[in-house]
Amino acid sequence: MILPYISKKSKEIYELLIADEGLHRDCPGNTIKAFENAVEMGLAIKIDVRYLKDNSIVCFHDKYMFNKLGIPGKIENCNFDIINKYMIEKTKNYVPTLEQAISVIDGRVPIILDVKTNINDKFLKKLENVLLNYSGTVYFQTAKFKNYIKLKNIFGKKVFLSTNILRKRFDYCKDKDYKNMPTKLFNVSDLPSLTDILIGLESEDKLKNLIKKMWYASNKSNSRIKDDHWLNTHLKAHRMIVDPNICENSVEAIKYIAKLNQNTQDESKRYAAEIDVTIRLEKNRFEFIVYHDDKYSDKLGQPKSCANKVKIESASQLKEILEIANGIVPLIFDLKFSVDKRFISRKNIARIVAYFDKYVSRFLTYDYIQPNIRCKKYDTYVVMSPDPRTLIEYAKINSEIIRLQVGNSIDSLREFSKRVPIWINFILFYKSNPDGIVYNVSPTVYALAKFNIIIGHRIYLYAPRTKEEGEPYLDFCDGFIGEGKFFND
Repeated sequence: MILPYISKKSKEIYELLIADEGLHRDCPGNTIKAFENAVEMGLAIKIDVRYLKDNSIVCFHDKYMFNKLGIPGKIENCNFDIINKYMIEKTKNYVPTLEQAISVIDGRVPIILDVKTNINDKFLKKLENVLLNYSGTVYFQTAKFKNYIKLKNIFGKKVFLSTNILRKRFDYCKDKDYKNMPTKLFNVSDLPSLTDILIGLESEDKLKNLIKKMWYASNKSNSRIKDDHWLNTHLKAHRMIVDPNICENSVEAIKYIAKLNQNTQDESKRYAAEIDVTIRLEKNRFEFIVYHDDKYSDKLGQPKSCANKVKIESASQLKEILEIANGIVPLIFDLKFSVDKRFISRKNIARIVAYFDKYVSRFLTYDYIQPNIRCKKYDTYVVMSPDPRTLIEYAKINSEIIRLQVGNSIDSLREFSKRVPIWINFILFYKSNPDGIVYNVSPTVYALAKFNIIIGHRIYLYAPRTKEEGEPYLDFCDGFIGEGKFFND
């Protein structure tokens, strides 16, 4: 017989939804910003605390500082004035003291202090002084039994041993639970109206279709890619091919597109440029170049573009393209970093993605002025990749950037599965948590796109050369990344 678990401690804590290290959707954990986010959402907060040698208590999880602050050594061997010189993960957030944290939270939500440090009398005295005049609810937990006994002697039933396997678990909200959550709370005016939801419903629709359409409309309204975003209002040129007489992925191609954009204020006639970005090593340094290697797409049975190619030795450097596009042409970067087997490890991809993001921000210095919207710098480009690991790392480096996962038609997957099982592709596909999906135009793509439509992903198709090629897909596609005659038909 299994007896029901009855807690002898504070029962209220088990009813709380607790933000682990705060709500760090758009910032590192254990920061003032993360705590403010959690308070705004009405979530309790678990804060990791460590004790420094200058008698400060700080909000910090790791034992060592290198991963978060980029400096060697144990954090407990430092003084706060040294730590306070470094930003966490190179963001604008600093390591806060416990005093700063509770001052911001101000009793509005309960907090759970997870004590990571080895407790001594000085720490306990400091902790009591910090919490002396705090009116909010505070719980404590620790993984170390000695710490648990010392805390329990002072704070009684509000102390928990996290390594106690018989104890009921807390209801934690961790970063994997809210990756899709918007960085700011939406206003009521942002919610879809009944008219928006019912549009497209037909009287002869069966109940199953009605539910599907309403589900799609509701999910789509939460997408970061809004209807008025340039991804949905502008023409999108695959490999910058508007004029097929100009080489793909070339400086001449981006100059041509920039000139077209400068000569019109009509959004429907403005262009965004999709460009293929890869890397090569030059004198032991990364160099980003704009080039597409056809041998990989040939293996997947995908057609070549309608324009000529430049040789890889003559490929344009990315900075040349960025300097011309800056503030004039929004960009879609197709990142091909993992194509070269030398850079295929996760560690190398993470390093390259971080360098790429800094590199781009150095050259894209102007806002893009959409006719009716002023896009901030981080919204002047989006990234896409066939490799989910690239997008996973990009989300860690810069979560503000819109990410598109490049998928394949069933025909391509069959070819791909000769080397990698299809189920592995699908598992990785959704691990990247994309804002939209990009498929190649194929009669077999509908079966894959149908599911993504229902769950609210934006769907884009590449690369039709004529309007006729795209027509069969208009009912489930948000836009095309076309080329050549597609724009002139």
